[in-house]
Amino acid sequence: MGRPQVTYGVDSTTPLVHTEQDPNRWYIPTDPAAFGEQVFFFDTGYGISTCDDDLAKALGLKLYGQLAIRGEAGTVRARKARLPDFKIGNHTISGLVCAVRDLNTTSSIRDSKDVRIAGVLGADVFRRFTVRIDPATASIQWSNPAEAPPNGTAETPLRRESLFSPRLHVHIGVDQKKLRVLVDTGASDSWFDGENTGSTIVERKKNVKVRGSGKTGSKAKDLIYYEAKSVRLGTHELTGVRFIGRDRHPGLLGLSVLKNYTQTYDFKRRLLHLDPAIPRPVPSWTEWRTSTAILEK
Repeated sequence: MGRPQVTYGVDSTTPLVHTEQDPNRWYIPTDPAAFGEQVFFFDTGYGISTCDDDLAKALGLKLYGQLAIRGEAGTVRARKARLPDFKIGNHTISGLVCAVRDLNTTSSIRDSKDVRIAGVLGADVFRRFTVRIDPATASIQWSNPAEAPPNGTAETPLRRESLFSPRLHVHIGVDQKKLRVLVDTGASDSWFDGENTGSTIVERKKNVKVRGSGKTGSKAKDLIYYEAKSVRLGTHELTGVRFIGRDRHPGLLGLSVLKNYTQTYDFKRRLLHLDPAIPRPVPSWTEWRTSTAILEK
């Protein structure tokens, strides 16, 4: 797809928000000068940033080519388009090519009544920065990767999924096993191979509609829920973590774990720095926009 170019400014912070239709996952406001008042879904599990087809139409973007995208609910086809320059805080993104599809019908992201969803900001943009996600302040700091990030109290190596994929893997410990998992801020739950970890089965559910990328945006599955006595990241440990069984490789490290840490992703040095955090409630788009409007008066 091609790597987007970044003109770096001073360190910038963007808020995390949620939408009315999706209160448990993370979004960030878009650049209003480029896209109007909309939000991007923030998902490290997406290798390629994605534009909703409504955004492409509104901007009059030229569509070209085709992509096959394999997700949790199957395979879906998308077109490609090049976005105009836009900002993340004080940084300018140029030449970002996004996959264009109707997110409402082919993904876990549903149209929301309170704000339009422009698309998904994925790992192809994410890894062009040193990124610090702070659940304690519900914010993300974006920094020039040439500058050294602050160290956390623990660190663990970051791995690329493959030579051509920008998605991120880390090794974690789940009870009796060491697992390689995808860092997936787009998943509210974590999904691990519970059959091999020795974790305790706590619940079984049949025919559950699981949302994800695919032709119809969802798929019925039988799910097994486990509880891990211990999930270890670097030298940090969480206890009593509930997760969903997954027999596909890799597992998914979702917000059920990640929201408990301030995470600094240092791609230049291929390290993830971690500090324990007490997550604050993420405001809705409407709550955030209202408070911002009051401050602007």
